[in-house]
Amino acid sequence: MSETIEPDITDLNKPFWDAAARGELLLPHCVKSGKSFWPPSPLSPFVTNGPVEWRPVEPHGVLRSLVTYRRVFQKALAELIPYRIGLVELAGGVRLLAHLAGESGAPAVGDVVCIELAPLRRGARRVPIISVQAGNGA
Repeated sequence: MSETIEPDITDLNKPFWDAAARGELLLPHCVKSGKSFWPPSPLSPFVTNGPVEWRPVEPHGVLRSLVTYRRVFQKALAELIPYRIGLVELAGGVRLLAHLAGESGAPAVGDVVCIELAPLRRGARRVPIISVQAGNGA
């Protein structure tokens, strides 16, 4: 079996990937508390047996960590070396991992960034990609 960079889509995360294909960031929310969360779950992590619905969220957040890969750990990403992955904390505290294109002009930890949904390469599925927020100084 060959390695792929395509996500493993399940019944739990399908709403996320369907929205990503449209360029929209959607997360599961607890209906009773209104809080978003990740990873997805059929029941709220905030209210016992609480119902969950998927809602759009603002794609802006704070970059909390960043790592640059200069060695191939996944053969499917070899053509992207060096590539970077960042942890972005969105409003409400949800943290998502996202790719960061290029090596120069990188935002610094603590900078405000935006998550866009775009393919890593032509013909691929849209995935979370970090872009620098205007006026950041990064």
